[in-house]
Amino acid sequence: MTARKRCVAIRKPPGFSSTTDNTSERVQHGKRRRPWGGVLSPATLQACSVLTVAIVTGVLWNWFDESLDPVVHRFLKQICTAADDAVFCHPSLIPSRRTQRATKRIKTGEVILVVPRHLQLWDLDALRDPLIRNELLTARLTNGDALPNAAFLAAHLANKRKLATYQNSDLNPILQNYLTEVLPSYDDYVAFHPILWPEDELVSTLGPYSSTFSQVMMFRRLVHDEYDAFTRVSTEFNQLIDRSEYLAARLNVLTRSFGTGPLPVSTSGSEQPSQLTTSEIAMYQKVGGLTLEHGSHAMVPVLDLYDHHASPNVGFSYDADRESFVISAIASIAPGFEVMDSYGKRTDSDLFARYGFVNGDGSEWTQASIALWHSVLASGSSQGLAKEKPRILRYLQYDDGYEACIDPLQDDEAVWNFKKWKFAYLMSIAGKESHWVAQMSPRDRDSKPGRSTNGPITLEPPPDAHLDGDLQFDGNILFGTCRLISLTHIDYNGNATRMIQDALRNEPSVDGATFVLPPTNDALEYRTQMCIARFASTALSRFNTTLEEQKGLVGRLNREAFGTRKWTGEHLRLGEMQTLQMLKQVAFSALRKTFGENGVDNARRSGDPAFQMRERPCNPDLLRPLLTQ
Repeated sequence: MTARKRCVAIRKPPGFSSTTDNTSERVQHGKRRRPWGGVLSPATLQACSVLTVAIVTGVLWNWFDESLDPVVHRFLKQICTAADDAVFCHPSLIPSRRTQRATKRIKTGEVILVVPRHLQLWDLDALRDPLIRNELLTARLTNGDALPNAAFLAAHLANKRKLATYQNSDLNPILQNYLTEVLPSYDDYVAFHPILWPEDELVSTLGPYSSTFSQVMMFRRLVHDEYDAFTRVSTEFNQLIDRSEYLAARLNVLTRSFGTGPLPVSTSGSEQPSQLTTSEIAMYQKVGGLTLEHGSHAMVPVLDLYDHHASPNVGFSYDADRESFVISAIASIAPGFEVMDSYGKRTDSDLFARYGFVNGDGSEWTQASIALWHSVLASGSSQGLAKEKPRILRYLQYDDGYEACIDPLQDDEAVWNFKKWKFAYLMSIAGKESHWVAQMSPRDRDSKPGRSTNGPITLEPPPDAHLDGDLQFDGNILFGTCRLISLTHIDYNGNATRMIQDALRNEPSVDGATFVLPPTNDALEYRTQMCIARFASTALSRFNTTLEEQKGLVGRLNREAFGTRKWTGEHLRLGEMQTLQMLKQVAFSALRKTFGENGVDNARRSGDPAFQMRERPCNPDLLRPLLTQ
């Protein structure tokens, strides 16, 4: 049985030195015992060991050969053996599935890949493309906002991909192969990316009010809105690129592009591939509403093949002097292990919405929403907010802290006026994710990537987080939302109405994510924490299962259905459930610190209306006048 030939060129990256560790992993053998039925000679034992190693090695080679993507194999061979001194591929990396794995140990600090600028595609290239600059730069989203830079790169990529299919294309052969063969197609994305899932499947898998569902739908609306924006301003683009072609390109940019970091800026001179001019910056800002201060988005062949984990073994950076992306080992890569990158600090929900996967080992942050009745991300536009208005009103249906439900026909005018201002401020934050979504640190910080991503990292479900552990959770803004909902007109020494009015007047100049009503008295804090617990409990109940049952289901799917849509969806549901459960614990822990172990029950039984928490909502008819005022 012969091993597959390596398809990487052995040459040093320009300006770098690297060494290859030729020592293989040592296998620790246990103390040898005398076998039953006779004694084997050392020579016989050695021969058996050699045979065993040969069999295992052969099985492994067969496994890797069978799982190898031939398109990626050919492409890696093409780029890594090209007569291009600016390219470097580490000699100890070979193709594995749609990525690379190590054949020998790669030491920390070794450069594994260098991809030069001429093999990359940037949004800067897109903005300099005559089609983009002359036809698309004035496009705006439905709400009037500027399009993100990534949308222009997607339009450019879709056009380049179409041009690359022509036999007389003048593209670099490597780029041509990358565009036509390596980048996933629309049909490829339909098979796995949630943006292209049927909406009813998303609803049944995630739940209509889950934080993950909201994330996916936000991206879905955005990418379709971008295409519509381009076709509104350009008949040529509409005729050249159809919706599926744009969506495929947009998903390639969303899932496979990398940031360059800030670029050099010149005050004069001609346009250079990797630097901006001041006149360009001004033009992009004026015509397109774009900013490039933070750098460009770049499509980088080979780098985009590497999978993600929160504990990666490689890191990348853009070297402006060499105009190249340089990828180096930041941890030792053992033989047989795949290259693992990090796409940044993300929640499982964000990973799924952007990239279409989760790792399932608890290594990522999690998130969950207390927005029980409205879609946060759909409320970000004026049109979306208008549709959500009746739903947002439901957050004010309890009138906690009042002896009786507020009646606009019977209560003091000041009380009703206060409720109107409270509703107005609630509307102003309805579309701001930080006011409604809790993000919590990884449930298993110590989890490491497996040898390969074609199997589960662990068969066990991610563990629950613990308050006495190293939980990271900044609930200041989230708890501020419940503080607003639980507010009465007599709080803040009777100045609650004025505080909300001032906050609304300053809204254009004050970042809503930073203005939060501060804690004031024990009664309001009691209502605030109980509001959090109420919303978290209600959100949990919508999953129609217990946390223990969900963990059992995830454990079974780890063994039986790894990587399926069902497996992915149940991991996401578990993460949200664990986050909501922890949110309840945080709230009750805060109550115990303030009131003591029995203080919560004592406060509830005190008879003081300020500690009133209703079991049932008030009559919805009492709220309807707010919709017309």
